[in-house]
Amino acid sequence: MATFDPLILKQPRWILAIVVGVVITLAFVRLGFWQLDRLDERRVANTTSEARMSEPVRPLEGI
Repeated sequence: MATFDPLILKQPRWILAIVVGVVITLAFVRLGFWQLDRLDERRVANTTSEARMSEPVRPLEGI
């Protein structure tokens, strides 16, 4: 049975893989927060649109 050697993780190939994994994880977390911010923006835009739809129609000459 082979034993695990922790020194293998200090090889440049593994260090690069770990760094890339951490960067990708952080990017996904940031994108998740971006999606939540975008959701808030869309809700505000939808509320504004609904409020404008309920306003009476103005004649073209009054615009």
